[in-house]
Amino acid sequence: MEYTTLGKTGLKVSVAGLGCGGPSRLGMRDDPNSEQHAVSLIRQAIDLGVNFLDTAQTYGTEAVVGKAIAGMRRDALVISTKKTLPSEDHADPAGELKKGFEQSLKLIGTDYIDVYHLHGVEPKDYQYCKERLMPAMRQLKEQGKIRFIGVTEGFVPDPSHTMLQQSLRENM
Repeated sequence: MEYTTLGKTGLKVSVAGLGCGGPSRLGMRDDPNSEQHAVSLIRQAIDLGVNFLDTAQTYGTEAVVGKAIAGMRRDALVISTKKTLPSEDHADPAGELKKGFEQSLKLIGTDYIDVYHLHGVEPKDYQYCKERLMPAMRQLKEQGKIRFIGVTEGFVPDPSHTMLQQSLRENM
């Protein structure tokens, strides 16, 4: 397996990562009872040298990732997961983000996440994320629970990547 550096993080990741979402959700979309097959798939990828696993709360695969990596050296893996934005009218969006983060830690069976993203941020959500959610993300990072913070975009509503460009300019 070949390895490369993940952006500006300095993390060494396999050039082939394993996305644990997408249409099939590791084969569990059409057969929710195929969890053992998904665990085997993840383990086989790791045996072949894949060290980068990407999942998200909304994919419903964090628990299966946790089962697959149980007993493995955590520092040999780079785990990325994501949190869908709490509603802007939520009474405590930062608290909801932290609650979701802690749930991800529990499901994956780890005490830290290498890259934790706000998931599917659209231009209309940018200020909300920056002002109401990023402080909580930074706090989790300061506590050593997140190594690197990221954001992902919603491509369909933002084909010109406006949000990502603004995020890069402002180092969100």
